[in-house]
Amino acid sequence: MVMQDPHSPKRCLGSIATPAVAALLLALTLVTLWNLRGIRGREAPLPELGPIHQFELTDQLGRESTAAELRGKVWIANFIFTRCPTICPALTRQMWEIQEKNRDLGDRLRLVSFSVDPDFDTPEVLREYARRHRADEAIWSFLTGPLEEIRRTVVEGFKMAMGGKSEDSLSIFHGSHFILVDTEGRIRAYYDSSEEAVVDQVRRGARSLLAEER
Repeated sequence: MVMQDPHSPKRCLGSIATPAVAALLLALTLVTLWNLRGIRGREAPLPELGPIHQFELTDQLGRESTAAELRGKVWIANFIFTRCPTICPALTRQMWEIQEKNRDLGDRLRLVSFSVDPDFDTPEVLREYARRHRADEAIWSFLTGPLEEIRRTVVEGFKMAMGGKSEDSLSIFHGSHFILVDTEGRIRAYYDSSEEAVVDQVRRGARSLLAEER
């Protein structure tokens, strides 16, 4: 997995919050080793990488959405904003592929996209974005809310970078990893979206967590 320079000035590209660099590098190493074990047919349980932030946000349908509501579900998180001209459309296409390749799981697997541009990305804007990208509203949520709550969720909870000014969409930056969360609200894996096989890696990881619940 390729790591981005956390001090890179690039915008709308993956980067990692500076205080969490060492921990996230270790997490990515553990997940890489887990993927290699899977290739060799000797899968081990995914590591527990810490709890998420207990957020209270709003989805694209205008409904309150909390971390507590996702308890009991395995879910995939990522970070986007609708005005992003570069990486976000690709991230959303990959999330759509994850949606389609896991249809047999029903609502046991949820997808959650957090907007890092909440001043612009109102529920109405996110709903149109979701419709345009063929998101299934039953399993895929797009969340927005107060900027500081989003920042705490992304930076403190998921240990990913975000920043920039809402009045200048080209200055906005955010992490580009997919993050796998288990039924207890614990981060279990980070997946680099630039990896060629990332959709299949996410699929395997999610199914391994669901198998743990049986």
